[in-house]
Amino acid sequence: NGKSVFDPACGFGSFLAEASFAGASSLTGSDIDPHALQRARLLTFFADPRGSIALASENSLLRSEGKLFDRILCAPPLGMRITRSDIEECAHAVMPLEDGTAPSGPHGEDYFIARTLAELNDDGIAVLHVSPSFLYQQQKSRREFRQALVAQGHIDAVIELAGGCVPGTAAKSAIVILSKNPSECDVLLIDATSGALEGKGYFDQTRRQWSPT
Repeated sequence: NGKSVFDPACGFGSFLAEASFAGASSLTGSDIDPHALQRARLLTFFADPRGSIALASENSLLRSEGKLFDRILCAPPLGMRITRSDIEECAHAVMPLEDGTAPSGPHGEDYFIARTLAELNDDGIAVLHVSPSFLYQQQKSRREFRQALVAQGHIDAVIELAGGCVPGTAAKSAIVILSKNPSECDVLLIDATSGALEGKGYFDQTRRQWSPT
């Protein structure tokens, strides 16, 4: 409520619409797909007929200079890999972490997270829906970037989701909550597939997957 909200890969605009219903002060979205943006404009119009939602066709990996936000809500393409030319372009646009660590491999989610931190206000928070590979893949560049995020206090929480939470796929995923202002607190880890959560009403288990209630 009262926060500026940004979704750099807004797709059909569902996160922006929900943020509008929750009382966001301003809404900004971008997506590289013009057809998705058309649907986002329609959805967000009904959420906020005043027309105070700014949507633009942009590469979601490249930072919008000069714009900072209180909240970033986004689901970048899960497990997205980028080309060498994209890496070179992103390297100029991504702000390194405090110790100089920056993404260097072909994994789009890493660049997305680096961009997210660069576009948050000092007390800003980002909620990102990512693939499990961001959490566990042991490629050197990914491991070092992940370790730097934790060491510098930017990761507040990680929520591992069961397979089936994403429509159309049984693949597992996770929600990562980041803060621009470094924290010295421990990272909160939640495993939504844990047996301790069964029967609590958070998820319904069907034949082959779990789904949020």
